[in-house]
Amino acid sequence: IKALNDNIISLIGAAADCNFAKPKAISRSDIKPRHSAWFDRDCRVAKRHLNKSVRILNKHPDAASIKLKHRANVKSYRKVIKTKKDKFFESLNNKIKHGKVVSWKDFKKLKKFSKTDAKLDDQKLNTFQDFYQNLYSDHHSTIDHTTKSILLDEALSSA
Repeated sequence: IKALNDNIISLIGAAADCNFAKPKAISRSDIKPRHSAWFDRDCRVAKRHLNKSVRILNKHPDAASIKLKHRANVKSYRKVIKTKKDKFFESLNNKIKHGKVVSWKDFKKLKKFSKTDAKLDDQKLNTFQDFYQNLYSDHHSTIDHTTKSILLDEALSSA
């Protein structure tokens, strides 16, 4: 009975190993970094310095000079990140202004970037909105009011 029990346990274990196999560990070099387009070599170097200062500070939390160096590293990292982000979004904004890049993906990038001062030209956005508001209004020349109401009724009844 014991041999039969051991045999059954080994079969169940083998079936579980096949079905619930652990994935192989992926080496760190195979993983792509998930940084934004503006996060370049200077940002990575600043981040490394910041992480190094954090590790040193964790080893010696009471040392005043290490705290001062760490604060300086934090400030420099923030400054590098801020300038790189600002340059990237300003160049993106200039490309859109000059008509080199006009895609919804780029507009969404600018929309996600929120600052106190707007990076988009408000006048251009207002004309953009007015254009599409006029295009889809009842008074646009491409569609008469009755046809539009028929289409809206059909859309509402099918929904």
